[in-house]
Amino acid sequence: MSKFVISRINDLESLMRFWSASPDATIFTHPVVLPILVNQIEWWMAYNGDEPVCLWPICKSGFRNGGHSRFAYYVGPLWSKKYKSQSAHRWFQASGQVYSGFIDQFEKNRLPSEASMAPTLPDIRHFLWLSNSKSEKPRILVNPRYTAVLDLDTFEPENISNSVSTNRRREIQKIQNSRRYTIAEKINTHQAMQLYQSFFSKANILMRDDDYSNLQRLFDLIMLGYGFYAGYRDDTSGELISIAIILFNDSTANLVLNLTHHEYRSTGVGTSTILHAITTSKQHGRKLFDFNGANHPQRAFYKHSFGASPQLYFDLNFTWG
Repeated sequence: MSKFVISRINDLESLMRFWSASPDATIFTHPVVLPILVNQIEWWMAYNGDEPVCLWPICKSGFRNGGHSRFAYYVGPLWSKKYKSQSAHRWFQASGQVYSGFIDQFEKNRLPSEASMAPTLPDIRHFLWLSNSKSEKPRILVNPRYTAVLDLDTFEPENISNSVSTNRRREIQKIQNSRRYTIAEKINTHQAMQLYQSFFSKANILMRDDDYSNLQRLFDLIMLGYGFYAGYRDDTSGELISIAIILFNDSTANLVLNLTHHEYRSTGVGTSTILHAITTSKQHGRKLFDFNGANHPQRAFYKHSFGASPQLYFDLNFTWG
């Protein structure tokens, strides 16, 4: 019989205290940030007696395929430092009991069936075993995914020849030699949305009804101090031609949006925008720059050309019986 009890938690102070101390915390599970990114959040906690052990936020309408934010990643469990620091066999036993308890509660309450494990939680064996067991557990689809993560301690923006590929250096040099393109000091949601619409139209990607409101949420988070933007304008027209939006916690900057106008792809503004975002993140004391996804050959190659290393993580999808 498990010694862990799973129950809902709503107290913001308790949530913040747990999140702040967890080694698995990301900006996407921040108790203030996540409810802005995604509607209808439920927070569930595993307890050992009165001791909080593992927190799992649930997005009630699904978080990626379910139809709201394109900009939420790693929305899944996060553990207390104490429990993750246990000996291997104790951690193995505790994680199995806790994950099983969460799944029982989620199935009982018919909660949405998507989650994404933070890269700090690579052990997904319990989910595989639960899915393959002969008991009446739900089917669990485990999908391996990759992101690209740049170590900012070793990145040298003042000496990019040691950090980025030859092609990226050429693109950056183009912008440095040009007087036509300048860094966009101020960007508003309307300007970003115009670029967003142009990008999606050219790529033949269907836009959703809530895309504008989701983009506005990112700007709201920037205003609250949880992120920043970088971008370039064409001085001849004043048009915004590239943008990157970054959300961050104390250690990691996460690239959640990166767009370049299709007519300016060959100019180097996209690469210079990313470099500006990376440099700003390093200046602000972040240790890592997460490109948040490297699952397409061309896009993965582009992100790794900045010196970013591959990082495995897992998406989970539950099918209730």
